[in-house]
Amino acid sequence: MTNTDVTTLARYRTADQGVLLDLVRSNPLDLAVGSCPGWTLADLAAHLGGVYRWAAATLELGERAPRVSFTGGPGELPDWLGESTELIEAALVEHAPDDPAWTFGPDDVAVFWHRRMTHETSIHRWDAQTAIGDPAPVDPALAVDGVDEIMDVIIPLKVGSTMLEVGQSVHLHATDVAGEWLIVEEADGLTISRRHGKGTVAARGTASDLLLFVTGRLDPAHLEVFGDAAVLGVMSRACHF
Repeated sequence: MTNTDVTTLARYRTADQGVLLDLVRSNPLDLAVGSCPGWTLADLAAHLGGVYRWAAATLELGERAPRVSFTGGPGELPDWLGESTELIEAALVEHAPDDPAWTFGPDDVAVFWHRRMTHETSIHRWDAQTAIGDPAPVDPALAVDGVDEIMDVIIPLKVGSTMLEVGQSVHLHATDVAGEWLIVEEADGLTISRRHGKGTVAARGTASDLLLFVTGRLDPAHLEVFGDAAVLGVMSRACHF
């Protein structure tokens, strides 16, 4: 569960939503999104709007809702994304952190969605900015929580218990704020802990760069690497969320 309160999460999310909406409204929607191969800015906007609407409906229903797709024309997409943003924000306001909720994480409470929608937004804000130039990094405190969420929720869900060879390990170390993670492939599966430890390979970088790495957006070459870089490459190929 997040250590960041929902008011702070909402502040980060609102700021990134504003950047995203401005980008979608003021740029050609056929621009390629470099960090998401095959996607255009239109694809990213349609994806995020669909995720927002699905999450809002899931909170309202109290169970997993059907996925939502954009079916309008290109000219309607900016307004549709804006409406999608209003829907998820209203749903999050209506559901306090401890309210029961369907989730795909370990805790079935609404704070999961406050956190998930914030990180979904921050990563896709970064993605959208790659379409027009150099993207701004994710705030360090938010990025640490984002790496925690990847370790707690997304890797177990998307990758499962097998990512490396048995006995191999990865140590990640943030250089700008407190944040360390040790990922170890043991005989009975993957174990992840938030601590210092010696890994088969260690990688150091800013919290934002580590988040971008564990979501498959930053090549390991951009990090300071010690040890068997091939192991870090295996993790990089397994993670693109």
